[in-house]
Amino acid sequence: MPEQGASWAVFMEDPLSLEQCAGRLERRGFRSFVVPGLKEAAEVMLGLVREFSPSSASYGDSMTLKAAGILDDLRSNPDIQFYDGFVPGMEREEKWEIRRRGMTADLFLTGVNAVSMEGTLHWVDMAVSYTHLRAHETDSYL
Repeated sequence: MPEQGASWAVFMEDPLSLEQCAGRLERRGFRSFVVPGLKEAAEVMLGLVREFSPSSASYGDSMTLKAAGILDDLRSNPDIQFYDGFVPGMEREEKWEIRRRGMTADLFLTGVNAVSMEGTLHWVDMAVSYTHLRAHETDSYL
């Protein structure tokens, strides 16, 4: 059952399937973790942020990152310049300038709409066209 604040997520009940999917992601060059819920996922993410120790960070407006508290942690960290171009009420030009600077941050976090059992990532953009990124076919990681 999804935790409060994560109702948009689909949680698989079969841990073996999740482990298989994680293995396929790792074969494609991703580090992957299987956790029981949002709280544990946040703990893993915060540990990875500490491990990477970026001096700057930004994000691609992810509801999951918000619900997990990751953005609040980054925002409150005095060692990280956090570029937040999604502040309500911010002027349009300022939003775009901050988002442009965020694209050059040491750490850029974003979400994915789906992960296939083959270990491929899938996004649906605002125009409802389908984009498919195969990590094993790219020269760089996003």
